Amino acid sequence: MKGKRVALPVTVLLTGIFLFLPFEQAQATPQPETIARSFVEGFVSKDGAIVDMMDAKMRESFGAERAAATADAITARGGKFLAIDRAVTGKNGGYSIVLLSCSYDRIRITFRVVIDGTGKVAGFFVADLQPREEWRLPPYAKAGSWRDEEVEVGAPGWPLKGSLSIPSGKGPFPAVVLVQGSGPSDRDETIGPNKIFADIAAGLASQGIAVLRYDKRTLVYADKMAKVASTIGVREETVDDAVAALAFVSRDSRIDVGRVFLLGHSLGAMLAPMIGADAKARKIPVAGLVMLAPPESPLEDVIVDQFRYLAKEGSAKAGSATDSVSAADVAKIEEEARRVKELAALPSPNDPSPSLLPLGIPASWWRSIAGYDPLRSALGLGLPLLVIHGSRDYQVRPAEAALWEKGLAGTRDARALLIVGLNHLMLDGKGPSGPAEYQQASHVDRRLIEIVSDFILARHN
Repeated sequence: MKGKRVALPVTVLLTGIFLFLPFEQAQATPQPETIARSFVEGFVSKDGAIVDMMDAKMRESFGAERAAATADAITARGGKFLAIDRAVTGKNGGYSIVLLSCSYDRIRITFRVVIDGTGKVAGFFVADLQPREEWRLPPYAKAGSWRDEEVEVGAPGWPLKGSLSIPSGKGPFPAVVLVQGSGPSDRDETIGPNKIFADIAAGLASQGIAVLRYDKRTLVYADKMAKVASTIGVREETVDDAVAALAFVSRDSRIDVGRVFLLGHSLGAMLAPMIGADAKARKIPVAGLVMLAPPESPLEDVIVDQFRYLAKEGSAKAGSATDSVSAADVAKIEEEARRVKELAALPSPNDPSPSLLPLGIPASWWRSIAGYDPLRSALGLGLPLLVIHGSRDYQVRPAEAALWEKGLAGTRDARALLIVGLNHLMLDGKGPSGPAEYQQASHVDRRLIEIVSDFILARHN
């Protein structure tokens, strides 16, 4: 969708933030995220060559001179450009919408780049602009009760930097390894101004629990992953590194090897049983699983539900004032989800193009979770289980929480909870949740920290 080209000041609420985002794919035609990043980098550096990336109408209304003036205006307000922190890609009709969250010295700004079917930039907007605030300890954290150590984890050939939070006092300590959701993510699982895993680490370490978190492979090795994107699945994206992280923690003499837990969020929660099974097969100890917002239905169906929610509720109730998901977008994702279900009967050489599958995720990735049932897999491990959903989660809807509650009913040492008020990021709020809410600074809810710490500390050798 083409809209009016505007310069600063502009404040448009965010739209199109979807839960399951793929790593960049290597294809002959550059992916929308690649184009958007190049455009923003050229815009920031005032490179006149970005004009060649625009379509004809964009060049008329936003040429090199105006682009440079706008870049100067942003710098005057926000200071030096620091980095592109996060990219989110969605669809609106025949256009790709890429949201790039960027940090300047004094502000955080989200650029919305609209890309047409030929790969030309058809729109460029400031979608959100906020003062840049440094992350602060959540109110439930006890400053000085732990220290963070820089570590290196990861599967062989994929070293990843991470942070190990070690409580003060005498060990050995129980420990938990944190596994992020989908897409490129840093160790803190930074989303907008929020740092979900930094909050969890601070909260649990304050209670005497060691916490390991690490940068995700798809963030650190984006280019390397892109070259093999058409052949990899969830093990390469998430599972292998999580198993290696569990092994790393279990070798630390300060850790109680009999109380090493795994905590996954979103996709990381869905894959937690797979990670646990791989770890057990390698005789790496796992004392239990904590699963935050895991889907239970097939993933392609969960994505369709998310699109339907945004189409029905996004504009009117969730704060998404522009570019809400249309009926055509819903129909398209439904057709793409149908193709995922047909992959099992299709020889892999005839796999459809990623552009014909949900969110452009390649067939190899979908095949890697074909037939995978996280609930059944979790029960098969025979480990203590804690499953938590939020009542305001629009990405993994409360119906998914009900499936977990029903499936775990009567199982010894397994608990499913729905915490009232929490959204997908485990942040408390009111009213319908939506993408714009993720740009409001908050902290992971205290109730979740207390429930998780009680679950871990209640288990002794």
